[in-house]
Amino acid sequence: MTQRVVVLLGVLLVGVAPGAADVGLTFHPAHWVADDSALRPRSPFHIFEFQAMAFSSPRDGWIVGRRFALHLRGDALEVAFLGSSDGWLTGVAVSPGGSVWMGGFGFPDDRVLSDRTGVWRDEDVAPWVGTDFVVSRLLAFAGDRVIAAVSPSGIHPARSDASRGVEVGPAQYLEFDGTSWRRIELPSDGSSTWHLASSCQPAVGPAWVVGHERPPLGGGVRPLVLRFDGATWTPVAAPIAGRSGMAARIHCAADGQVLLAAATDDNWREAPPPETQLWRYDGAWHRLDLPPQFAGASFVGPTGPAVDDFWMAVNSKDTAGGCGARFLHFRAGAWEIVDGPSLPAQRCYTVTDLFLGAADEGWAIGNTHGGGPLRGVILRYRDGAWRVANWVWTLWDQPLTSILFD
Repeated sequence: MTQRVVVLLGVLLVGVAPGAADVGLTFHPAHWVADDSALRPRSPFHIFEFQAMAFSSPRDGWIVGRRFALHLRGDALEVAFLGSSDGWLTGVAVSPGGSVWMGGFGFPDDRVLSDRTGVWRDEDVAPWVGTDFVVSRLLAFAGDRVIAAVSPSGIHPARSDASRGVEVGPAQYLEFDGTSWRRIELPSDGSSTWHLASSCQPAVGPAWVVGHERPPLGGGVRPLVLRFDGATWTPVAAPIAGRSGMAARIHCAADGQVLLAAATDDNWREAPPPETQLWRYDGAWHRLDLPPQFAGASFVGPTGPAVDDFWMAVNSKDTAGGCGARFLHFRAGAWEIVDGPSLPAQRCYTVTDLFLGAADEGWAIGNTHGGGPLRGVILRYRDGAWRVANWVWTLWDQPLTSILFD
Protein backbone atom coordinates (compact mmCIF):
# COMPACT_ATOMS: atom_id res chain seq x y z
CA MET A 1 0.00 0.00 0.00
CA THR A 2 1.31 3.43 -0.92
CA GLN A 3 2.19 5.64 2.01
CA ARG A 4 2.70 9.36 2.27
CA VAL A 5 4.28 11.71 4.72
CA VAL A 6 2.03 14.31 6.33
CA VAL A 7 3.14 17.20 8.49
CA LEU A 8 1.16 17.35 11.72
CA LEU A 9 1.57 20.87 13.06
CA GLY A 10 2.48 23.29 10.31
CA VAL A 11 5.58 24.81 8.80
CA LEU A 12 8.94 25.57 10.39
CA LEU A 13 11.47 27.55 8.40
CA VAL A 14 15.24 27.92 8.41
CA GLY A 15 16.13 31.46 9.50
CA VAL A 16 19.41 32.97 10.61
CA ALA A 17 19.44 35.88 13.04
CA PRO A 18 21.91 38.61 12.12
CA GLY A 19 25.32 37.74 13.52
CA ALA A 20 24.09 34.51 15.11
CA ALA A 21 25.56 31.07 14.59
CA ASP A 22 22.48 29.08 15.58
CA VAL A 23 19.82 28.49 12.93
CA GLY A 24 16.10 27.91 13.33
CA LEU A 25 16.27 24.46 11.77
CA THR A 26 13.72 22.64 13.89
CA PHE A 27 12.47 19.15 13.16
CA HIS A 28 8.70 18.82 13.44
CA PRO A 29 6.68 15.62 14.03
CA ALA A 30 5.31 13.93 10.93
CA HIS A 31 3.94 10.46 10.26
CA TRP A 32 3.40 7.87 7.58
CA VAL A 33 -0.17 7.58 6.29
CA ALA A 34 -1.20 4.14 5.09
CA ASP A 35 -4.58 5.15 3.61
CA ASP A 36 -3.95 8.11 1.33
CA SER A 37 -7.19 7.87 -0.65
CA ALA A 38 -8.41 11.25 0.65
CA LEU A 39 -5.11 13.07 0.01
CA ARG A 40 -4.50 14.62 -3.37
CA PRO A 41 -1.87 17.17 -4.40
CA ARG A 42 -3.16 20.71 -4.82
CA SER A 43 -0.97 21.18 -7.87
CA PRO A 44 0.45 18.69 -10.40
CA PHE A 45 3.70 20.67 -10.51
CA HIS A 46 5.08 20.06 -7.04
CA ILE A 47 8.65 18.74 -7.20
CA PHE A 48 10.09 16.82 -4.26
CA GLU A 49 13.30 15.13 -5.24
CA PHE A 50 15.64 13.32 -2.89
CA GLN A 51 19.31 14.18 -3.22
CA ALA A 52 21.19 12.33 -0.47
CA MET A 53 20.88 10.11 2.60
CA ALA A 54 23.06 9.18 5.57
CA PHE A 55 22.29 6.57 8.23
CA SER A 56 24.24 5.68 11.34
CA SER A 57 22.02 2.60 11.80
CA PRO A 58 18.81 1.27 10.21
CA ARG A 59 16.90 3.00 12.99
CA ASP A 60 18.53 6.43 12.75
CA GLY A 61 19.06 8.27 9.51
CA TRP A 62 18.64 11.42 7.46
CA ILE A 63 17.21 12.05 3.97
CA VAL A 64 17.54 15.45 2.30
CA GLY A 65 16.34 17.07 -0.89
CA ARG A 66 14.57 20.09 -2.20
CA ARG A 67 13.04 22.33 0.50
CA PHE A 68 13.30 19.88 3.39
CA ALA A 69 15.21 17.39 5.52
CA LEU A 70 13.77 14.21 7.03
CA HIS A 71 14.97 12.50 10.20
CA LEU A 72 13.96 8.84 10.64
CA ARG A 73 14.48 7.71 14.21
CA GLY A 74 13.08 4.32 15.17
CA ASP A 75 9.52 4.30 13.83
CA ALA A 76 9.25 8.06 14.31
CA LEU A 77 9.51 10.59 11.51
CA GLU A 78 10.45 14.28 11.69
CA VAL A 79 10.70 16.97 9.03
CA ALA A 80 12.26 20.43 8.78
CA PHE A 81 11.69 22.92 5.97
CA LEU A 82 14.05 25.34 4.29
CA GLY A 83 12.70 28.86 4.06
CA SER A 84 13.10 29.12 0.29
CA SER A 85 11.29 27.67 -2.69
CA ASP A 86 14.66 27.24 -4.43
CA GLY A 87 16.45 25.71 -1.45
CA TRP A 88 18.12 22.38 -2.02
CA LEU A 89 20.03 20.18 0.39
CA THR A 90 22.34 18.13 -1.79
CA GLY A 91 24.58 16.48 0.80
CA VAL A 92 24.28 14.96 4.26
CA ALA A 93 26.82 13.10 6.39
CA VAL A 94 26.93 11.58 9.87
CA SER A 95 30.27 11.30 11.66
CA PRO A 96 31.24 8.28 13.77
CA GLY A 97 30.78 10.49 16.84
CA GLY A 98 27.19 11.33 15.89
CA SER A 99 27.50 14.86 14.53
CA VAL A 100 25.30 15.58 11.49
CA TRP A 101 26.23 17.78 8.54
CA MET A 102 24.07 19.10 5.70
CA GLY A 103 24.93 21.23 2.69
CA GLY A 104 23.35 22.56 -0.47
CA PHE A 105 22.44 25.77 -2.23
CA GLY A 106 19.63 28.18 -2.93
CA PHE A 107 18.67 29.05 0.65
CA PRO A 108 19.79 32.16 2.53
CA ASP A 109 23.20 32.77 4.01
CA ASP A 110 25.81 30.04 4.28
CA ARG A 111 25.01 26.64 2.92
CA VAL A 112 26.66 24.28 5.38
CA LEU A 113 24.64 23.34 8.49
CA SER A 114 25.77 21.18 11.41
CA ASP A 115 24.41 19.60 14.56
CA ARG A 116 27.38 18.82 16.77
CA THR A 117 25.94 19.59 20.22
CA GLY A 118 22.18 19.14 19.83
CA VAL A 119 21.72 22.58 18.23
CA TRP A 120 21.77 23.25 14.50
CA ARG A 121 24.37 25.83 13.51
CA ASP A 122 25.15 27.78 10.39
CA GLU A 123 28.78 27.09 9.48
CA ASP A 124 30.46 30.23 8.20
CA VAL A 125 32.37 29.07 5.12
CA ALA A 126 31.80 32.21 3.01
CA PRO A 127 35.28 33.62 3.75
CA TRP A 128 36.77 30.78 1.71
CA VAL A 129 34.27 30.47 -1.14
CA GLY A 130 32.22 33.67 -1.33
CA THR A 131 28.44 33.79 -1.27
CA ASP A 132 27.38 32.04 -4.49
CA PHE A 133 28.35 28.40 -4.30
CA VAL A 134 27.07 24.83 -4.30
CA VAL A 135 27.97 22.20 -1.71
CA SER A 136 28.15 19.07 -3.83
CA ARG A 137 29.43 16.54 -1.28
CA LEU A 138 30.12 16.11 2.43
CA LEU A 139 32.52 13.49 3.78
CA ALA A 140 32.54 12.86 7.55
CA PHE A 141 35.37 11.36 9.58
CA ALA A 142 36.22 10.56 13.18
CA GLY A 143 36.63 13.41 15.63
CA ASP A 144 33.81 15.55 14.19
CA ARG A 145 36.00 16.17 11.16
CA VAL A 146 34.28 16.84 7.83
CA ILE A 147 35.39 17.72 4.30
CA ALA A 148 33.04 19.69 2.04
CA ALA A 149 33.36 19.78 -1.75
CA VAL A 150 32.28 23.28 -2.75
CA SER A 151 31.90 24.70 -6.27
CA PRO A 152 31.03 28.21 -7.43
CA SER A 153 27.55 28.38 -8.93
CA GLY A 154 26.78 30.37 -12.05
CA ILE A 155 23.00 30.04 -12.24
CA HIS A 156 20.10 29.10 -10.06
CA PRO A 157 18.73 25.54 -10.32
CA ALA A 158 16.08 24.67 -12.86
CA ARG A 159 12.87 23.75 -11.11
CA SER A 160 12.73 20.35 -12.77
CA ASP A 161 16.15 18.94 -12.05
CA ALA A 162 18.86 20.21 -9.75
CA SER A 163 21.51 17.90 -11.19
CA ARG A 164 21.02 19.31 -14.70
CA GLY A 165 20.12 22.88 -13.78
CA VAL A 166 23.22 24.06 -11.97
CA GLU A 167 26.33 25.32 -13.68
CA VAL A 168 29.31 24.87 -11.40
CA GLY A 169 33.02 25.45 -11.56
CA PRO A 170 35.86 23.24 -10.31
CA ALA A 171 35.45 21.97 -6.75
CA GLN A 172 37.31 23.44 -3.82
CA TYR A 173 37.70 21.46 -0.61
CA LEU A 174 37.09 22.84 2.85
CA GLU A 175 37.92 20.92 6.03
CA PHE A 176 36.46 21.32 9.51
CA ASP A 177 39.06 19.82 11.85
CA GLY A 178 36.84 19.65 14.92
CA THR A 179 37.45 23.29 15.83
CA SER A 180 37.56 25.53 12.75
CA TRP A 181 37.29 25.59 8.96
CA ARG A 182 40.14 25.91 6.50
CA ARG A 183 40.67 25.44 2.79
CA ILE A 184 42.75 22.41 1.92
CA GLU A 185 44.75 21.59 -1.17
CA LEU A 186 44.64 17.93 -2.08
CA PRO A 187 48.20 16.66 -2.50
CA SER A 188 48.12 15.65 -6.14
CA ASP A 189 51.38 15.69 -8.07
CA GLY A 190 50.27 18.75 -10.01
CA SER A 191 49.72 16.93 -13.28
CA SER A 192 46.05 16.11 -12.53
CA THR A 193 43.09 17.32 -10.52
CA TRP A 194 41.67 15.16 -7.73
CA HIS A 195 37.91 14.75 -7.29
CA LEU A 196 36.62 13.06 -4.10
CA ALA A 197 33.42 11.00 -4.34
CA SER A 198 33.02 8.73 -1.31
CA SER A 199 34.55 7.97 2.08
CA CYS A 200 34.18 5.57 4.97
CA GLN A 201 35.66 5.46 8.45
CA PRO A 202 36.61 2.04 9.87
CA ALA A 203 36.46 1.44 13.60
CA VAL A 204 40.26 1.37 13.75
CA GLY A 205 42.77 3.12 11.53
CA PRO A 206 42.71 5.84 8.87
CA ALA A 207 39.64 6.61 6.80
CA TRP A 208 39.26 5.59 3.17
CA VAL A 209 38.51 8.18 0.48
CA VAL A 210 37.95 7.45 -3.21
CA GLY A 211 37.21 9.35 -6.40
CA HIS A 212 39.13 10.05 -9.57
CA GLU A 213 41.91 12.20 -10.95
CA ARG A 214 41.62 14.02 -14.24
CA PRO A 215 44.66 14.92 -16.37
CA PRO A 216 44.64 18.52 -17.66
CA LEU A 217 44.75 17.51 -21.33
CA GLY A 218 42.12 14.76 -21.32
CA GLY A 219 42.77 11.14 -22.14
CA GLY A 220 40.35 9.64 -19.66
CA VAL A 221 40.15 9.83 -15.90
CA ARG A 222 42.00 7.55 -13.51
CA PRO A 223 40.66 5.99 -10.29
CA LEU A 224 41.82 7.50 -7.03
CA VAL A 225 42.04 5.57 -3.73
CA LEU A 226 43.44 7.23 -0.59
CA ARG A 227 43.90 6.68 3.14
CA PHE A 228 43.43 9.75 5.34
CA ASP A 229 44.42 9.89 9.01
CA GLY A 230 43.32 13.48 9.58
CA ALA A 231 46.65 14.93 8.58
CA THR A 232 48.24 12.83 5.85
CA TRP A 233 46.84 11.58 2.53
CA THR A 234 48.35 8.25 1.49
CA PRO A 235 47.60 6.98 -2.04
CA VAL A 236 46.72 3.29 -2.40
CA ALA A 237 47.21 1.58 -5.75
CA ALA A 238 43.79 1.45 -7.45
CA PRO A 239 42.63 -1.93 -8.67
CA ILE A 240 40.83 -1.19 -11.94
CA ALA A 241 42.28 -3.66 -14.38
CA GLY A 242 43.74 -1.98 -17.45
CA ARG A 243 41.02 0.65 -17.93
CA SER A 244 40.59 4.36 -17.35
CA GLY A 245 37.82 4.97 -14.87
CA MET A 246 36.83 6.17 -11.45
CA ALA A 247 36.38 4.80 -7.96
CA ALA A 248 32.72 5.49 -7.23
CA ARG A 249 32.01 4.21 -3.71
CA ILE A 250 33.96 2.81 -0.78
CA HIS A 251 32.32 0.87 2.07
CA CYS A 252 33.98 -0.07 5.36
CA ALA A 253 32.69 -3.32 6.84
CA ALA A 254 32.64 -4.04 10.56
CA ASP A 255 35.53 -6.54 10.26
CA GLY A 256 37.91 -3.88 8.95
CA GLN A 257 37.84 -4.97 5.32
CA VAL A 258 36.53 -2.67 2.62
CA LEU A 259 34.48 -2.98 -0.55
CA LEU A 260 35.06 -0.75 -3.56
CA ALA A 261 32.79 -0.16 -6.55
CA ALA A 262 34.67 1.27 -9.52
CA ALA A 263 33.40 2.21 -12.96
CA THR A 264 35.24 2.41 -16.23
CA ASP A 265 35.06 5.76 -17.97
CA ASP A 266 32.36 5.77 -20.63
CA ASN A 267 33.29 9.32 -21.70
CA TRP A 268 36.64 8.27 -23.14
CA ARG A 269 36.14 7.53 -26.83
CA GLU A 270 38.71 4.80 -27.08
CA ALA A 271 37.41 2.74 -24.14
CA PRO A 272 35.20 -0.31 -24.48
CA PRO A 273 31.64 -0.04 -23.08
CA PRO A 274 31.53 0.99 -19.41
CA GLU A 275 31.81 -1.69 -16.80
CA THR A 276 31.28 -1.69 -13.05
CA GLN A 277 33.89 -3.62 -11.10
CA LEU A 278 33.57 -4.69 -7.47
CA TRP A 279 36.65 -5.24 -5.29
CA ARG A 280 37.38 -6.42 -1.75
CA TYR A 281 40.46 -5.24 0.15
CA ASP A 282 42.10 -7.16 3.01
CA GLY A 283 45.63 -5.88 2.46
CA ALA A 284 45.40 -6.76 -1.21
CA TRP A 285 42.65 -6.26 -3.80
CA HIS A 286 40.43 -9.20 -4.80
CA ARG A 287 37.82 -8.84 -7.54
CA LEU A 288 34.27 -10.08 -6.90
CA ASP A 289 32.26 -11.08 -9.95
CA LEU A 290 28.90 -9.34 -10.43
CA PRO A 291 25.96 -11.26 -11.91
CA PRO A 292 26.70 -11.51 -15.66
CA GLN A 293 23.15 -10.61 -16.71
CA PHE A 294 23.77 -7.06 -15.49
CA ALA A 295 26.85 -6.44 -17.62
CA GLY A 296 27.02 -2.79 -18.62
CA ALA A 297 24.57 -1.64 -15.95
CA SER A 298 25.18 1.13 -13.43
CA PHE A 299 25.17 -0.13 -9.84
CA VAL A 300 24.41 1.62 -6.56
CA GLY A 301 26.27 0.50 -3.44
CA PRO A 302 27.78 -1.57 -1.91
CA THR A 303 26.41 -1.37 1.64
CA GLY A 304 26.07 -3.95 4.40
CA PRO A 305 27.54 -5.31 7.62
CA ALA A 306 30.34 -7.46 6.16
CA VAL A 307 32.23 -8.23 2.99
CA ASP A 308 30.35 -11.54 2.79
CA ASP A 309 26.94 -9.94 3.50
CA PHE A 310 26.18 -6.79 1.54
CA TRP A 311 23.74 -5.25 -0.94
CA MET A 312 23.83 -3.37 -4.23
CA ALA A 313 21.08 -2.05 -6.51
CA VAL A 314 20.73 -1.83 -10.26
CA ASN A 315 18.06 0.23 -11.99
CA SER A 316 15.85 -1.49 -14.53
CA LYS A 317 16.23 1.32 -17.04
CA ASP A 318 19.95 0.53 -17.09
CA THR A 319 19.39 -3.09 -18.13
CA ALA A 320 16.43 -4.46 -20.10
CA GLY A 321 14.03 -1.58 -19.46
CA GLY A 322 11.35 -1.42 -16.84
CA CYS A 323 10.11 0.97 -14.23
CA GLY A 324 11.92 0.16 -11.01
CA ALA A 325 15.02 -1.32 -9.45
CA ARG A 326 16.42 -4.72 -8.61
CA PHE A 327 18.45 -5.40 -5.50
CA LEU A 328 21.45 -7.73 -5.34
CA HIS A 329 22.23 -9.40 -2.02
CA PHE A 330 25.63 -11.08 -1.72
CA ARG A 331 25.66 -13.64 1.09
CA ALA A 332 27.55 -16.90 1.68
CA GLY A 333 29.46 -16.49 -1.57
CA ALA A 334 26.42 -16.18 -3.85
CA TRP A 335 24.18 -13.47 -5.28
CA GLU A 336 20.45 -13.32 -4.60
CA ILE A 337 18.46 -11.05 -6.92
CA VAL A 338 15.47 -9.37 -5.29
CA ASP A 339 12.91 -7.40 -7.30
CA GLY A 340 12.13 -3.93 -6.05
CA PRO A 341 8.51 -2.88 -5.49
CA SER A 342 6.34 -1.21 -8.12
CA LEU A 343 4.82 2.23 -7.86
CA PRO A 344 1.13 2.87 -8.49
CA ALA A 345 0.00 4.08 -11.90
CA GLN A 346 3.02 2.45 -13.56
CA ARG A 347 5.30 5.28 -12.47
CA CYS A 348 8.98 4.56 -13.09
CA TYR A 349 11.72 5.30 -10.59
CA THR A 350 15.48 5.14 -10.19
CA VAL A 351 17.30 4.24 -6.96
CA THR A 352 20.16 6.61 -6.16
CA ASP A 353 21.38 5.41 -2.74
CA LEU A 354 20.80 2.67 -0.16
CA PHE A 355 21.82 1.63 3.34
CA LEU A 356 21.45 -1.75 5.04
CA GLY A 357 22.54 -2.69 8.54
CA ALA A 358 23.40 -5.84 10.41
CA ALA A 359 19.81 -6.89 11.12
CA ASP A 360 18.69 -7.12 7.48
CA GLU A 361 16.90 -3.81 7.79
CA GLY A 362 17.53 -0.82 5.61
CA TRP A 363 16.45 1.96 3.31
CA ALA A 364 16.82 3.19 -0.27
CA ILE A 365 15.96 6.49 -1.90
CA GLY A 366 15.39 7.54 -5.48
CA ASN A 367 13.25 9.66 -7.79
CA THR A 368 10.60 9.03 -10.39
CA HIS A 369 11.35 9.52 -14.06
CA GLY A 370 9.75 9.12 -17.44
CA GLY A 371 7.10 11.83 -17.54
CA GLY A 372 5.07 13.76 -15.02
CA PRO A 373 6.35 15.84 -12.11
CA LEU A 374 9.35 14.43 -10.28
CA ARG A 375 8.68 12.70 -6.98
CA GLY A 376 11.01 11.41 -4.31
CA VAL A 377 10.77 7.70 -3.51
CA ILE A 378 11.61 6.01 -0.19
CA LEU A 379 11.90 2.22 -0.07
CA ARG A 380 12.23 0.23 3.15
CA TYR A 381 13.64 -3.26 3.58
CA ARG A 382 12.31 -5.23 6.51
CA ASP A 383 11.08 -8.78 7.15
CA GLY A 384 12.78 -10.01 4.00
CA ALA A 385 11.08 -7.68 1.50
CA TRP A 386 11.46 -4.27 -0.10
CA ARG A 387 8.36 -2.08 0.18
CA VAL A 388 7.40 1.43 -0.85
CA ALA A 389 7.47 3.64 2.24
CA ASN A 390 6.51 6.81 0.39
CA TRP A 391 6.44 8.29 -3.08
CA VAL A 392 3.66 10.88 -3.60
CA TRP A 393 4.50 13.63 -1.13
CA THR A 394 1.87 15.63 0.70
CA LEU A 395 4.39 17.71 2.61
CA TRP A 396 3.39 20.76 0.57
CA ASP A 397 -0.27 19.95 -0.13
CA GLN A 398 -1.74 21.89 2.76
CA PRO A 399 -2.91 25.43 1.81
CA LEU A 400 -0.34 27.24 3.98
CA THR A 401 2.66 25.40 2.59
CA SER A 402 1.45 25.75 -0.99
CA ILE A 403 1.27 29.51 -0.55
CA LEU A 404 4.70 29.74 1.03
CA PHE A 405 6.66 27.45 -1.23
CA ASP A 406 5.09 27.79 -4.65
